[in-house]
Amino acid sequence: MNARKECLETVGKEYDLASESQRSSLLDQAEKRTGLHGRYLIRILNHPAESCLRRRRKRRTEHGAATITALAHVGPSSSSPGGSG
Repeated sequence: MNARKECLETVGKEYDLASESQRSSLLDQAEKRTGLHGRYLIRILNHPAESCLRRRRKRRTEHGAATITALAHVGPSSSSPGGSG
């Protein structure tokens, strides 16, 4: 697996600088070396994994400040299951 990754890194550097006719020959060589399909190789070479990292969105708060302070005043005693109440 590491050999495939190294091959794609070296081909990717050449692919960025190559003309259109050179790119097709690079893709043919990469297909033979890695065994991957050409369309998938194009996707990998045009969009490397490092640039595809996405930030996760934070969860939206469901309760307002007034609700949180009210819950703090009530305390954990009323929310305990099986308690006397």
